[in-house]
Amino acid sequence: MSGRIVVGQSNDRAFVYDLNDSTGMKDIAPAGQNYSKATAIMDRWVVGVTGGDLYAGTSRSQAFVYDRTKSTDGFEYLEVPVGFVGSEATGVAATRTAVHVVGTSTKADGTLQATVWTKRLAPAPAPTITGIDPASGPAAGGTQATIAGTGFRQGAKVTIGGADATVSSVTDTSITVTVPAGTAGARDVVVTNPDGQGVTRTGGFTYEQAQAPAPTVTGIGPASGSVAGGTLATIDGTGFQQGAKVTIGGAEATHSSMGDTWIQVRIPAGTAGARDVVVTNPDGQKATLAGGFTYQPMAPAPTITRISPDNGPIGGMSATITGTGFDQYASVTIGGITANRLGTPTSTEIRIAVPPGMGGPQDVVVTNSDGQSATLKQGFTYWVTPPPQPPGPNFAVTGAIGEKWRATGGLDGPLGQPLDREHDGLVRGGWYQMFTGGTITWAPGVPASITKNAIRGKWMSLGAENGRLGYPVTDEICGIKDGGCYQGFQGGYLVWSPQTGTHVSWGGIRSVWMANRAENGRLGYATSDEIALTNGGFRQDFQGGSVYWSPAGGGHPVWGGIGSFWKARGAETSSYGYPTSGEQCGQVNGVEQCVQYFQRGSISWNARVGIF
Repeated sequence: MSGRIVVGQSNDRAFVYDLNDSTGMKDIAPAGQNYSKATAIMDRWVVGVTGGDLYAGTSRSQAFVYDRTKSTDGFEYLEVPVGFVGSEATGVAATRTAVHVVGTSTKADGTLQATVWTKRLAPAPAPTITGIDPASGPAAGGTQATIAGTGFRQGAKVTIGGADATVSSVTDTSITVTVPAGTAGARDVVVTNPDGQGVTRTGGFTYEQAQAPAPTVTGIGPASGSVAGGTLATIDGTGFQQGAKVTIGGAEATHSSMGDTWIQVRIPAGTAGARDVVVTNPDGQKATLAGGFTYQPMAPAPTITRISPDNGPIGGMSATITGTGFDQYASVTIGGITANRLGTPTSTEIRIAVPPGMGGPQDVVVTNSDGQSATLKQGFTYWVTPPPQPPGPNFAVTGAIGEKWRATGGLDGPLGQPLDREHDGLVRGGWYQMFTGGTITWAPGVPASITKNAIRGKWMSLGAENGRLGYPVTDEICGIKDGGCYQGFQGGYLVWSPQTGTHVSWGGIRSVWMANRAENGRLGYATSDEIALTNGGFRQDFQGGSVYWSPAGGGHPVWGGIGSFWKARGAETSSYGYPTSGEQCGQVNGVEQCVQYFQRGSISWNARVGIF
């Protein structure tokens, strides 16, 4: 037996039996012989002995060799040496050019002698390759492919791009292989037979460029906004590529900053209802958050009932506009000239400093942040006066407050006319004086500073100089991202943006926000003040996530998929407790992965499997 081949004798006939051949046993029965036996096999060659009345009635045995690759003429007698009357073959060896048979020859007196027969072979034809199917596959390998051609031999070796392929079956005309791993591009396919002859198909197999994982969208915050558009939102997910396109309800959204797991966008205008959020990477792969953003119907347009007083000198006085539907960012013009707001508007009232204007009746216009407006035709009448005398303040402006007022331009500066005298009696010896364009506050050891508009309104609501913020130490500073402004106080800062309003920024949470690039980072602007939590902790929400602080864990940002998972389980009241680190991200086997640690455990996220 050799491998899967069995040889022997059955019913006085030699046989060869292939365990993988469905035709079963095949007799080796040469014509004129009544006896044969197969004694050895090597690959295609079977040897043995036959017996019968062959030569002039003399009964003798004769060695044979049989080529299994030939269907009809594979049997061949081996010559009996001169002086011998019989022979038997007992073993076989083969090379590319010859078959060597060993056995014995017998003399008439029964004497035996070892014998070697050599049968020369015509050179086998070199293999050829006519095709490979499939002709391409992933660079990771594993593709099952069939090589078609001619002259393939058992034991043939296959390489693709120089790497060995796993051969699972070989016939004369086909080889089945498992393609090895490789690098992107066309690679040569080489088949080499055991006799050393080979063939190359240049560029026969192409390794495909590995495609990046498709993006995913896990959430968007805020998840709703006005049909007028303009809402600043952060999309969370995975696999975002630079140049990715974002659409909300089919309309393209603009974005100015992004990372692998987040994109900050400006929501386009839309129609009321839930709309799909779609992120499409430059490679064409996309992710959809069905109904991810809900457009809210536009609020009713504002109305103006009256302005009081409705007449006065050309500037230098305050007035109150009453009506309905005002928002906190509403702007006011009188005769087309912008009026400074005094404090934060309510839904029914806006207090303003009347701007300088032309004599006579002028329209009063209130415009909300969504673009809707109301007009009170000829609502305010400027008195027509004689040619103006050299200007002077309506009230005395002295001391440190006077120096600050004059440094800003006095009557010709943004503060304009004083609306009242200086007032003392503030905490720690402080003074203040109100002007058309704002209020100057001063105290010993504290520089005179201007507060106005929304930031002043927020400061006043927090107790002004009597609250945690204390006195202002800077004027309002504007020109930061998206038209935002901020102002420094003894106890912290107030930060304002048109999209988020005014919120405090102080202590450990401010330190975390600043370390994450403040409003220019992933967190963006604050959307809430600090909120007290259990065990002495605090939270502040931002456009792109939240910052949590606790005495035990310090301050850390929480956002994205890990943040959503943690909050859904109770946040700081869950079994995890407060965070003790921010997200720590990196590549693991070529896949983006992040982990964040908490007081009693950790939460991990992977770009392929999500939270684990």
